[in-house]
Amino acid sequence: MSLVARFTFATALSLSAAALVATPASAQRRQEQQQSQQAQQPELQLSRQFRGPAGDAQTKIQASDWAGAEAPLAQAEQLASTDDERYFASWLRLQLELGRNTNPAAITTAIDTLLANTRTPQNVKATLAYERGRRAILAGQRREAIPFLVQARQLGSEEAALPLLLASAYFDVGQNAEGLVELDRAITAREATGQHAPEEWYNLGVAKLYNAGGDQAETARWMMRQVRAYPTVQNWRRVLVLYRDSSAAASLGRLKIDFYRLMQASGALAGQADYFEYAEAASNAGL
Repeated sequence: MSLVARFTFATALSLSAAALVATPASAQRRQEQQQSQQAQQPELQLSRQFRGPAGDAQTKIQASDWAGAEAPLAQAEQLASTDDERYFASWLRLQLELGRNTNPAAITTAIDTLLANTRTPQNVKATLAYERGRRAILAGQRREAIPFLVQARQLGSEEAALPLLLASAYFDVGQNAEGLVELDRAITAREATGQHAPEEWYNLGVAKLYNAGGDQAETARWMMRQVRAYPTVQNWRRVLVLYRDSSAAASLGRLKIDFYRLMQASGALAGQADYFEYAEAASNAGL
């Protein structure tokens, strides 16, 4: 690529990532990814005929002259006859479309072209596949987003938002089992940093399981996970009432009094029915 001034992948990718909410950790990770991408750029063989308009387009793109870059870039795209030249022209196209940000379809077309090009490095494809999936999510194309986000993971993407985006997409298309796996990944990743995930993430997992009316044990596991992160009276009551109403509670016997003691200690007793059952359990236990 020395025949034309070295193209900076980081510029194009940082533009595409600008819409993401960045944390210090994700910003640091993105910077490291960009440095890796620059280091892994392939050396491209570009013909003299192609270099002229491509170099002119690149100069204008770097100067944010989007209108001026269109004509030479279109010429370069027409002249591109090898994978190397199509690769370089597609990167210029992506940078131009991201810069003027007026044609989302042109951005996704440029990304798709780069994903299909054998000259695009794997780690760059991972970033592009994630961005392609993210854009599909924003466009409401949940089912279309899933293959791109899965591809991003397979290519090694470490974007923190990836499992949550996948969970959202899976839930929206009715694939709740897959959505719960991805939601679990997102929560586990957040917990690994020493932080609790937002409570609505736990609520979502519990709601999907509870509404499905199936695996009570798995529903209880998610509820207990939420209780450990957010030990509120409401959360304690939900998990304890679920247990009380399950078939497992029938085998408690004399331990039932301990169950109601736990409800009392956690503040989960509510209404006269709970207190009546607690009194009955105590009476049956000889207390």
